[in-house]
Amino acid sequence: MRSRLPRDILQLHTADYRSPESLPPGAVVVVGSGQSGCQITEDLLSAGRTVYSCTSKVGRVPRRYRGRDLVEWWVDMKFWDVTYDSQPSA
Repeated sequence: MRSRLPRDILQLHTADYRSPESLPPGAVVVVGSGQSGCQITEDLLSAGRTVYSCTSKVGRVPRRYRGRDLVEWWVDMKFWDVTYDSQPSA
């Protein structure tokens, strides 16, 4: 894919991203909504960068809700304790 973009457009894999300061000035396009893509997007937005996030229609939940990490809520609600066998049949 790199050959299809002009050479002056920097393209990085998530493994090569270090910080907002390591990127040239201007807007940034983040492709993908996996954990790394979302973390990089959040990092860039916190640094005041303009970010365009390109994702599919996959469902997402917020990482934080009412000041707490979502996993904390799930632990408190015993979300992780629910087994497949305990679910009502469809």
